[in-house]
Amino acid sequence: TGIFTLKNLTLPTEGNYIMYLDFTPTDTKSRIVKTEEFLIGESDLSRSPDFTDFSKIQTIDKFKVTLDDENKKIVAGQDTKLRFTVEAKNGVPIEHVERYLGEFGHLVIIQEDTYEYIHAHPPAKSLTSLYNSIPFTVNFPSNGKYKMFLEFKYAKKVYKTEYSVTVEKGQNSLEAVPKGH
Repeated sequence: TGIFTLKNLTLPTEGNYIMYLDFTPTDTKSRIVKTEEFLIGESDLSRSPDFTDFSKIQTIDKFKVTLDDENKKIVAGQDTKLRFTVEAKNGVPIEHVERYLGEFGHLVIIQEDTYEYIHAHPPAKSLTSLYNSIPFTVNFPSNGKYKMFLEFKYAKKVYKTEYSVTVEKGQNSLEAVPKGH
Protein backbone atom coordinates (compact mmCIF):
# COMPACT_ATOMS: atom_id res chain seq x y z
CA THR A 1 0.00 0.00 0.00
CA GLY A 2 2.98 2.31 0.38
CA ILE A 3 2.04 3.04 4.00
CA PHE A 4 4.16 1.91 6.93
CA THR A 5 2.76 2.23 10.44
CA LEU A 6 4.98 2.12 13.50
CA LYS A 7 3.04 1.13 16.61
CA ASN A 8 3.94 1.06 20.29
CA LEU A 9 7.22 2.95 19.96
CA THR A 10 8.62 3.97 23.33
CA LEU A 11 11.68 6.20 23.29
CA PRO A 12 13.95 6.19 26.35
CA THR A 13 14.05 9.95 26.94
CA GLU A 14 12.87 13.27 25.62
CA GLY A 15 15.18 14.63 22.97
CA ASN A 16 16.09 15.06 19.35
CA TYR A 17 15.79 11.94 17.21
CA ILE A 18 16.60 10.99 13.64
CA MET A 19 14.65 8.12 12.10
CA TYR A 20 16.25 6.32 9.16
CA LEU A 21 13.75 4.69 6.79
CA ASP A 22 15.62 2.07 4.73
CA PHE A 23 13.58 0.06 2.25
CA THR A 24 13.46 -1.49 -1.21
CA PRO A 25 10.13 -1.26 -3.04
CA THR A 26 8.94 -4.60 -4.42
CA ASP A 27 8.82 -3.29 -8.00
CA THR A 28 12.50 -2.25 -8.06
CA LYS A 29 15.90 -3.31 -6.79
CA SER A 30 16.86 0.26 -5.83
CA ARG A 31 17.24 0.79 -2.10
CA ILE A 32 15.80 4.01 -0.73
CA VAL A 33 16.95 5.69 2.49
CA LYS A 34 14.98 8.62 3.90
CA THR A 35 15.57 10.44 7.15
CA GLU A 36 13.12 12.19 9.40
CA GLU A 37 14.21 14.38 12.31
CA PHE A 38 11.83 14.94 15.18
CA LEU A 39 11.73 16.25 18.74
CA ILE A 40 10.05 14.50 21.68
CA GLY A 41 9.22 16.87 24.54
CA GLU A 42 11.18 20.02 25.22
CA SER A 43 14.84 19.38 24.70
CA ASP A 44 18.16 21.14 24.48
CA LEU A 45 18.71 21.25 20.72
CA SER A 46 22.48 21.44 21.24
CA ARG A 47 22.61 18.09 23.03
CA SER A 48 24.28 15.48 20.85
CA PRO A 49 23.63 11.73 20.75
CA ASP A 50 25.62 9.32 22.88
CA PHE A 51 28.62 7.99 20.97
CA THR A 52 30.22 6.51 24.05
CA ASP A 53 33.04 4.06 23.42
CA PHE A 54 31.70 0.55 23.62
CA SER A 55 33.83 -2.47 24.43
CA LYS A 56 34.76 -4.70 21.50
CA ILE A 57 33.25 -7.56 23.51
CA GLN A 58 29.53 -7.24 24.21
CA THR A 59 27.32 -9.61 26.14
CA ILE A 60 23.65 -9.92 25.34
CA ASP A 61 21.33 -12.52 26.80
CA LYS A 62 23.31 -15.79 26.70
CA PHE A 63 25.88 -14.60 24.12
CA LYS A 64 29.29 -12.96 23.94
CA VAL A 65 29.78 -11.04 20.66
CA THR A 66 33.31 -9.91 19.80
CA LEU A 67 34.26 -7.28 17.18
CA ASP A 68 37.51 -7.97 15.36
CA ASP A 69 38.45 -5.02 13.16
CA GLU A 70 40.93 -6.96 11.07
CA ASN A 71 42.62 -3.81 9.73
CA LYS A 72 43.45 -2.66 13.31
CA LYS A 73 43.49 0.91 11.95
CA ILE A 74 40.37 2.10 10.15
CA VAL A 75 41.03 4.69 7.44
CA ALA A 76 38.28 6.62 5.65
CA GLY A 77 37.94 5.90 1.94
CA GLN A 78 39.38 2.36 2.25
CA ASP A 79 37.60 -0.96 2.56
CA THR A 80 37.61 -2.13 6.17
CA LYS A 81 36.98 -5.73 7.17
CA LEU A 82 34.94 -6.14 10.34
CA ARG A 83 34.15 -9.56 11.79
CA PHE A 84 31.76 -10.27 14.65
CA THR A 85 32.12 -13.62 16.42
CA VAL A 86 29.09 -14.93 18.31
CA GLU A 87 29.69 -17.39 21.15
CA ALA A 88 27.93 -18.58 24.26
CA LYS A 89 29.00 -16.55 27.32
CA ASN A 90 31.31 -19.43 28.32
CA GLY A 91 33.19 -19.14 24.99
CA VAL A 92 31.65 -22.14 23.24
CA PRO A 93 30.90 -21.28 19.57
CA ILE A 94 27.25 -21.39 18.53
CA GLU A 95 26.30 -23.59 15.58
CA HIS A 96 25.31 -20.82 13.17
CA VAL A 97 23.36 -17.60 12.90
CA GLU A 98 20.09 -17.58 10.94
CA ARG A 99 18.85 -15.36 8.14
CA TYR A 100 17.06 -12.24 9.32
CA LEU A 101 15.29 -10.10 6.70
CA GLY A 102 17.06 -12.17 4.03
CA GLU A 103 20.62 -11.72 5.39
CA PHE A 104 22.87 -13.41 7.95
CA GLY A 105 23.46 -10.07 9.67
CA HIS A 106 22.74 -6.37 9.45
CA LEU A 107 25.23 -3.68 10.42
CA VAL A 108 23.85 -0.14 10.70
CA ILE A 109 26.49 2.56 11.14
CA ILE A 110 25.95 6.24 12.04
CA GLN A 111 28.65 8.95 11.84
CA GLU A 112 28.80 11.14 14.97
CA ASP A 113 29.14 14.58 13.33
CA THR A 114 27.15 14.18 10.12
CA TYR A 115 24.72 11.40 11.15
CA GLU A 116 25.55 9.76 7.83
CA TYR A 117 23.93 6.33 7.58
CA ILE A 118 25.54 3.12 6.32
CA HIS A 119 23.78 -0.26 6.13
CA ALA A 120 25.97 -3.29 5.43
CA HIS A 121 25.43 -7.05 5.04
CA PRO A 122 27.85 -9.98 5.00
CA PRO A 123 29.11 -10.90 1.51
CA ALA A 124 26.69 -13.22 -0.33
CA LYS A 125 29.29 -15.99 -0.57
CA SER A 126 30.38 -15.86 3.08
CA LEU A 127 30.19 -18.99 5.20
CA THR A 128 28.23 -17.21 7.93
CA SER A 129 25.43 -19.77 7.81
CA LEU A 130 27.84 -22.56 8.79
CA TYR A 131 29.84 -20.77 11.46
CA ASN A 132 29.44 -18.26 14.26
CA SER A 133 31.41 -15.50 12.53
CA ILE A 134 29.68 -12.64 10.68
CA PRO A 135 31.99 -10.76 8.24
CA PHE A 136 31.38 -7.29 6.79
CA THR A 137 33.35 -5.05 4.44
CA VAL A 138 32.64 -1.36 5.00
CA ASN A 139 34.04 1.75 3.33
CA PHE A 140 33.72 4.62 5.81
CA PRO A 141 33.43 7.82 3.71
CA SER A 142 34.86 10.27 6.24
CA ASN A 143 36.94 10.41 9.39
CA GLY A 144 35.44 10.65 12.87
CA LYS A 145 33.63 8.50 15.36
CA TYR A 146 30.97 6.04 14.23
CA LYS A 147 28.44 4.07 16.24
CA MET A 148 27.60 0.60 14.92
CA PHE A 149 24.55 -1.56 15.60
CA LEU A 150 24.85 -5.26 14.77
CA GLU A 151 21.69 -7.35 14.40
CA PHE A 152 21.77 -11.14 14.10
CA LYS A 153 19.28 -13.94 14.59
CA TYR A 154 19.71 -17.17 16.53
CA ALA A 155 17.06 -19.74 17.52
CA LYS A 156 14.35 -17.55 15.92
CA LYS A 157 15.20 -14.52 18.10
CA VAL A 158 16.85 -11.27 16.92
CA TYR A 159 19.69 -9.77 18.98
CA LYS A 160 21.30 -6.31 18.77
CA THR A 161 24.70 -5.19 20.04
CA GLU A 162 26.36 -1.76 19.88
CA TYR A 163 29.96 -0.79 19.14
CA SER A 164 31.89 2.35 18.29
CA VAL A 165 34.96 2.88 16.15
CA THR A 166 37.15 5.84 15.32
CA VAL A 167 38.03 6.33 11.66
CA GLU A 168 41.19 8.19 10.62
CA LYS A 169 41.33 10.58 7.68
CA GLY A 170 42.52 8.93 4.47
CA GLN A 171 43.67 10.08 1.04
CA ASN A 172 40.34 9.14 -0.57
CA SER A 173 38.12 10.33 2.27
CA LEU A 174 35.60 13.12 2.46
CA GLU A 175 35.84 15.81 5.12
CA ALA A 176 33.15 15.28 7.76
CA VAL A 177 30.97 18.40 7.95
CA PRO A 178 28.91 18.46 11.16
CA LYS A 179 25.15 18.46 10.69
CA GLY A 180 23.68 21.94 10.67
CA HIS A 181 26.86 23.67 9.42
